[in-house]
Amino acid sequence: AAVLLVLLLLAALPSGYVLLEPGPAPEASALVRVRAAGAATAGAPPAPAAGAGGTACGGPRIRLLTVRLRSLRIGQLPEAWLRAGAGEAQLLPADSLLGGLSLAGYAARARRQMAEAEAVAVRVATAAYPGSGPAERAGPGAGRWRWRAPGGRELEIRVADDGIAGPSAGLGLALELERQIGCQLAVAGARRPLPAPAVAVSGTLDGRGRVGPVGGVGLKAIAARRAGASLLLLPAGEADQAKEAFGTDRRVVGVRDFREAVRALGLPPVAAAPGGAAGVRQEADLPGSP
Repeated sequence: AAVLLVLLLLAALPSGYVLLEPGPAPEASALVRVRAAGAATAGAPPAPAAGAGGTACGGPRIRLLTVRLRSLRIGQLPEAWLRAGAGEAQLLPADSLLGGLSLAGYAARARRQMAEAEAVAVRVATAAYPGSGPAERAGPGAGRWRWRAPGGRELEIRVADDGIAGPSAGLGLALELERQIGCQLAVAGARRPLPAPAVAVSGTLDGRGRVGPVGGVGLKAIAARRAGASLLLLPAGEADQAKEAFGTDRRVVGVRDFREAVRALGLPPVAAAPGGAAGVRQEADLPGSP
C-alpha cells in the first residue's frame, strides 16, 4: 500500500514537459466585423457582417488555426509519448518552449502578440485602397478601429480575440478584413454570391504585408483537416511540412505575402462606386513583394 501511495504521489508531480495538440479552428467572420460607422451597438460583441461565410458578397469561410498547450504531470507522460509517436501531438521540455516563463507569463505574452497582429492586419488590409485614410483606434485597448474608406465613407472595424492568442492569426485576420471591406464597398449587385469553401489560414504578417513563419505546422494541418477545410494557406517556407498531415486530396498553398494570399483565395475586386473610382482596389495596390 505504501508503494502504491508513493507511485500515486509521483504521478501527480509536474513532469517538466508540455504537450502541444491541434486546437480549435474558429471562423474568422465570428471575430471580425466591418460596418458603417455608427451602425454597431456600443459594447456589442462582433458578429458576421453581411456576406459572412460567402452567403452574400462572396468569398471563402476563413478559419484561423490554433494549437492547444498543456502542462503535463508525470502520470500523463505515457499517453503523451504515444500520441506524439503517432504524430497527433508534440511533446517538448517545458523550458524549450516557455523560455523560462511561467504558463501564465507565456499566455500573457501571446495575448500581447495577438493585439499586435490585429493592428498589423487592420493596417495591411486598409492600405490596399487608394484614396483612403489611415485606420485609427476608436478607443483604448485593442479591438476597435475607425477607417475613412475611399469616397469618404467611414467604417467601423471590430476585432475580438475570442481566446485566440499569438501572432500567427495575423494573415487570417487581414484576409477576413479584406473580404468584409470588399462587401461593404461593393456596389449593390456588383458581386455575385460565390461558393464558400472552408479555407484554413496560419501566418504572421508584418507591416509591409510579408508573411512570416509559424509554429506547430503539422498540428495546425491536423486542425484544418478536422475542421473540414479544403485549402490550407501557410507561409511559403512551411507549406511542404503540412501536406501529409492535411491530406493528399486537399490543397496546401504557400504564400510569401498578403498579395499572394488574396490571389490564392480568389477574392474578387471591389466594384467602382457610381461616377468615380472610389472603392476600387487593384491587385498592385495590395501590400506585398514587388
